Amino acid sequence: MIIDSDNVLDHLKAAVIVLDEELSVLYLNQTAQSLCGQSLSRSLGASFSSLFKDPHLAATTLRTNLASDQPFTKRETSLLITSKGEKITANYSISPLQNGRVLIEIEPLDRFKQINREDQNRTAQRKTRELVRGLAHEVKNPLGGIRGAAQLLQAELSTEQHEYTAVIMSEVDRLRNLVDRLLGPNKAPSFTQVNIHQILERVIALESAAIRGTNHADALVEFVRDYDPSVPDLEADSEQLVQATLNIARNARAALEATTGPVITLTTSIVHRFTIGKQIHPLAIRIAISDNGPGIPADIRDQIFFPMITSKANGQGLGLALTQAIVDQHHGLIDCTSAPGLTTFQMYLPLKQPTHG
Repeated sequence: MIIDSDNVLDHLKAAVIVLDEELSVLYLNQTAQSLCGQSLSRSLGASFSSLFKDPHLAATTLRTNLASDQPFTKRETSLLITSKGEKITANYSISPLQNGRVLIEIEPLDRFKQINREDQNRTAQRKTRELVRGLAHEVKNPLGGIRGAAQLLQAELSTEQHEYTAVIMSEVDRLRNLVDRLLGPNKAPSFTQVNIHQILERVIALESAAIRGTNHADALVEFVRDYDPSVPDLEADSEQLVQATLNIARNARAALEATTGPVITLTTSIVHRFTIGKQIHPLAIRIAISDNGPGIPADIRDQIFFPMITSKANGQGLGLALTQAIVDQHHGLIDCTSAPGLTTFQMYLPLKQPTHG
């Protein structure tokens, strides 16, 4: 059975997988590649269980069913995307083919629900940012007046009293910097062709240098690269993407301070026909940053992209809000899954930006 990459299977909404008699991957259609987060070239020869797994179906049971040459179907079952560590609800069927090969079809049931949740979250986050920006502008205007008044007052006071006006100006400058960060990116992105792996390597270099400058336990953080070499360049603002990914990596490093054997894993892959908002993008890039820390507290997990939300004692809660704003400017999507031992932030960025002036 020869499968052409331009086969009609690539245009199906269901994930289609063909395995050999050893249950190793021979083919994934584009939907299956998007679902498992790996390209066909990267998945060839991999065991099916390294991509997907039904926790309620033992491998021996699967082989027994296949040996009987009878197809079987399971509906509304929990399926683990092993490659992502993510659980989905899906219908799936397994059918024996000729020459010992196996056809598997997976129909995710919760992607549409997820898209609706993403739309709701993006709308709420956008409204919150608009409210914060309006408030920030209202705060920023009187700060300039306060600083100017402090400078005039300093000119009238003796040198011994300058320390008091210096404190006023210093605090005004601190508040102004905070307000500037609340306002988010101060310029529109400048789109060029960007290699995402160069971006991630720069982030790793910056974090590695920061780690070497500390005496904390996180000095032993291991960075694991899980790059898909077939990922093409994408249209993006290089400096903004460095900032967005660096914010996530720094949060991951901070979360690992009390973790034994701390690891940060950076993963890239291509996804096909990925929906962001109301638009289906033919190709998107998935960038995932994972850590094996304690996880994000459950009480703030759904709010981490809102400004001023943080679990850090001395944090300001602006890093992820800025990352969200940058991803939005790239017409992308960011989400997070977190549990003790595994927290993963995923960014999905379209390969080509919508027409821009």
